Amino acid sequence: MKLGNVSVTYIETLANAIRRCGKRPEPLLNEFGLALPTLNDEQQQVSIAKFMHLGAAAITLTQEPYLGLIMGQHAPIQQWGLAGLLAMSAPNLKMAITALIDYECLTSESVRGESFIEYSGDSCHINFYSISPYTVYNQFIAESVLLSWLKTLRWLAKPENLLAEVFFEFPAPAYANQFKQFFKCPVYFSQPFNKLVISVSSLTQSNRFRHHVMYNSLLAVCEQKKKQLTFSARWQERVARILSRELHGGQPTLELTASQLGLSQWTLRRKLNEENTSFQKLLNQTRLDLALNYVKETPLSFSEIAYLLGFSSPEAFQRAFKRWTKQTPGQVRQKQ
Repeated sequence: MKLGNVSVTYIETLANAIRRCGKRPEPLLNEFGLALPTLNDEQQQVSIAKFMHLGAAAITLTQEPYLGLIMGQHAPIQQWGLAGLLAMSAPNLKMAITALIDYECLTSESVRGESFIEYSGDSCHINFYSISPYTVYNQFIAESVLLSWLKTLRWLAKPENLLAEVFFEFPAPAYANQFKQFFKCPVYFSQPFNKLVISVSSLTQSNRFRHHVMYNSLLAVCEQKKKQLTFSARWQERVARILSRELHGGQPTLELTASQLGLSQWTLRRKLNEENTSFQKLLNQTRLDLALNYVKETPLSFSEIAYLLGFSSPEAFQRAFKRWTKQTPGQVRQKQ
């Protein structure tokens, strides 16, 4: 199981940020096997691991540690594909941000989770899932996502009078003073979540590009594509997707997984048995697949990987890894 994928539209956003820093992105893209023909096909996706390494290399190239903020500031609405066009034609800001979050899966998917919206009183909390621990390989992603959401909502509203607060999981970086300049609102670090908080009343503002006919047409297309992604998968693939997210620091159970699928435990057991597998087999296989990807494709320490996969200790993870592969995590990483 891969760590996830993102559309090449995000690569284009990164490339444009590199250009704004006075550097040519083409040599770097070629180094990562991302030539122009690939970027011209919006259906193409790249692994999140490759995107993380590309982002870190771009930060080194530009010498701009806050490259993620530059990405977010200049991200075009087309970055989100059909979901972006749906948001652009939505009647108001609430329906616009709902479109970006509900159909995020059309341009990106991560084993770490998915973005979601929740309401508390007059506050709308737009949450980007945790991707901790944070390093140069992934912090730029959280920065660019939250800023691109806020920038897009302000652009749709005009004038840019949308008040907000921004929260990040990671500690204040050395370039923390840049955040207020880019976000133009209070920014808080070392928080429990990555999220953008906006008043519900602010989201009632009309979208200056609203187009009811286009919105309804695009909504039908987005919903159809989302259903195709969801229901074309076998039951074991749906279970593996849930397990990969619930493993983050926890222990997934059959009861929890069945509940998320809207099934009883007995029904889920039966459906998996019809596909010649079981919940425990899928749990073990998902752990193995993710372990191999984390060891091979990320710079995470083995302690961090152990936590992400729900092991009680780094030693327990290393014992399990050697039982699965006949090699230690260190031996596998050295071969990369």
